[in-house]
Amino acid sequence: MNQEILSDVDYVKLFSFSRDIIKNASLYESKIDFSLEVNISLLKILKCRSVELKEYTGSDCISYYVKYTDKIETEVKQEKKTSYNFIHKKKKSPSLITIPLGKIENSHFVYIFNSNKEHPFSDNNLKIIDALIPIIHDAINSRRVQAALKERIKELSCLYKICQTFLPELTLDEILMKIVKILPPAMQYPKYAFVRIFYKENIYKTKKFLSSMNFIKEDLYINRKIQGSIEIHYVKNDILEGEKIFLIEEINLLKTVAKQISLVIEKKITDTEKKDIEKKLIHTDRLASIGILSSGIAHEINNPLSNILGFAQLSKKIQILLKKSIRI
Repeated sequence: MNQEILSDVDYVKLFSFSRDIIKNASLYESKIDFSLEVNISLLKILKCRSVELKEYTGSDCISYYVKYTDKIETEVKQEKKTSYNFIHKKKKSPSLITIPLGKIENSHFVYIFNSNKEHPFSDNNLKIIDALIPIIHDAINSRRVQAALKERIKELSCLYKICQTFLPELTLDEILMKIVKILPPAMQYPKYAFVRIFYKENIYKTKKFLSSMNFIKEDLYINRKIQGSIEIHYVKNDILEGEKIFLIEEINLLKTVAKQISLVIEKKITDTEKKDIEKKLIHTDRLASIGILSSGIAHEINNPLSNILGFAQLSKKIQILLKKSIRI
């Protein structure tokens, strides 16, 4: 950073910019909106034609571009990484300056300031830019840390709410419908997230479900067999092509939810089988009781019948004896 003293006016500009950027770091949920807002502020302070922030991640590059003609216009576009040559050194031309912002997480950032004037970047402007770069770096880093913390809180809240749905009195259909409603708010873009669960021949999905090519999916393993799946779709027109829409944490969240769903389905199946076995045992016990009762009744009936039969046989013998005595 240039160590020369700035004027009072420049210090006021820096203070105003720092205040706005710190406020915006917590105000904007989208990194795209935040980056464009920072570029608009720079455009106004430096009064140049355009300000562009390039974010390099892997083989991709996202460009946050702001220009001024008759009005301020913004553009976000996906590019292929061409070269890192200008990242490692500052370049200055009569109408163009490129300054490396540094590395934040896994991304490299480069600022490009452009002007129509032949010599727009005075030494004073360069001092302002040098003073602003560390502030922007810290603001972007702070914004990403805050965003990451918010996402983790949403994911933990999601898992907690899902665990609360695993109640014995709720049916499996009711549980799966509740999960479908709980998952979208845990995503990075809740308004554009749609959830669908397949289980056997049943489908559970969010209201007004829209399918998309941008989705993640996890299978439901029930007793070690795939018997369904859960999907999260993003339907958003301004999501950049090639951008990693789903965070790694969101993919891991879906895996955890799929495991929880599989466990609760297995438990419901086990509970159902247990109830069926209990019903069969109760039925068998009742049959056994009826058998004991009937055998007791039969015994009680057989006793007098045996006596009657004995007397009948005795009476026959008496009659035969009487006939024989008469003959004699």
